[in-house]
Amino acid sequence: ALCHDDKSYVTRTEDLSTGGLRMLVPEGCKLEVGDVVRCQLHLPRLVRELDVRAIVRWMARGSAGISFATGLRAEETWAIHQLVADHTRELSR
Repeated sequence: ALCHDDKSYVTRTEDLSTGGLRMLVPEGCKLEVGDVVRCQLHLPRLVRELDVRAIVRWMARGSAGISFATGLRAEETWAIHQLVADHTRELSR
């Protein structure tokens, strides 16, 4: 989910790394470069959601580039790396 201006939006993450993500901008969500948002992500290997403060870095063709403004814990970094590795293995089959 993306939280912005006291509203929560369900969206799709298109790209994810330990530094941030690229997501589809939900209809009705008015984002601008520099906006501070909260991202809540479900990562399969974490018991709880990843809830992180982030900053909108760019907007283009219905997508937004978001960088994490707070550092991730070791387990969160590990979970992101595992998700990317799992996805890469799936693509190579």
